[in-house]
Amino acid sequence: MQTAAIYFDGTSTRAHKATVQLFQSMGQVNIDGQSYSFDSQSCRVVPPVGRGKWIIELPENAQLQFDDHEFGLELVKQFGENMVVDRMERSWRWAIITLLVAVVGVWAILTFGVPVGAKYIALTMPDEIDEEMGRQSMDVLDRLMFDDTELSTDQRDKVQALFRKIKTDTNSPGYYRLEFRASPAIGANAFAVPGGLVVMTDEMVGLAETDEELIAVLAHEVGHLQNKHSLRILLQNSVSAIMIAGLTGDLSNITALSATIPTVLMQAKYSRDFEREADDFAFDYLEVHSLDSDALSRLLMRLEGEAGLTANSGVNSWLSSHPRSTKRKPDDD
Repeated sequence: MQTAAIYFDGTSTRAHKATVQLFQSMGQVNIDGQSYSFDSQSCRVVPPVGRGKWIIELPENAQLQFDDHEFGLELVKQFGENMVVDRMERSWRWAIITLLVAVVGVWAILTFGVPVGAKYIALTMPDEIDEEMGRQSMDVLDRLMFDDTELSTDQRDKVQALFRKIKTDTNSPGYYRLEFRASPAIGANAFAVPGGLVVMTDEMVGLAETDEELIAVLAHEVGHLQNKHSLRILLQNSVSAIMIAGLTGDLSNITALSATIPTVLMQAKYSRDFEREADDFAFDYLEVHSLDSDALSRLLMRLEGEAGLTANSGVNSWLSSHPRSTKRKPDDD
């Protein structure tokens, strides 16, 4: 049994016409009038992928390529190569199964793998990197979005005292800090920035009618800080950063993502799981200290009312990330 083939000597790209003959457990190739023998110990038979060619890999990187499928099957039969992959490629059932496995695999990675990887990286990241990312992002936000606070010293001291008490009561790290900004562009707002920073706008301070409402907002943002939600959202939106950090163990390259944090904070939505974690943190704090557990929901409903929103408008407020205020109750599942 024989077939026509193309021979490559492994040292150049020049192709030579050849003839391959098959004897029992032995092959012979004829090239330019010269003959060479090979057996199962000196070669490897590679079945075609799709409509590709059969390949016989020879010593010193030489190889033979041919199209004769029957010859290839006989070669495999005599040399004992595994044809499982070839049979799977030619089966539409295996093609569908492979496609389904790939789709489910990608879905599982994006749904479970990426969040788990982002959480691990965020929670193990050195504080110095976290703080540097926060500093860089606030530099951008201060240039684009914020003005200096116009709150009086007494107003700032009052809210700072509430924040310090929350830190003490929840055993939060000492580097957590609260800063104030004025921003007519975004109005009443508060958010957590990587590096342990909570930013509250003058407008949010003015909107709150009671200390309990301020405490509820501050506790909610401390909940975001403790779970590093901002950083995890940033990482989840950059799968490549997770992969690089996971493969190399080098977290320093993540600081390159600092420029995207302002966009994440201004536009991205926390997942409902993240919001639920921060809500639970705030509600637990209010309950433990015998404070009004409806303070957060009440403040947000007033915020929506001032913005001219209705309960059925479908528009979210507070950085477009929070669930409807009517749904933010301490007994929510």
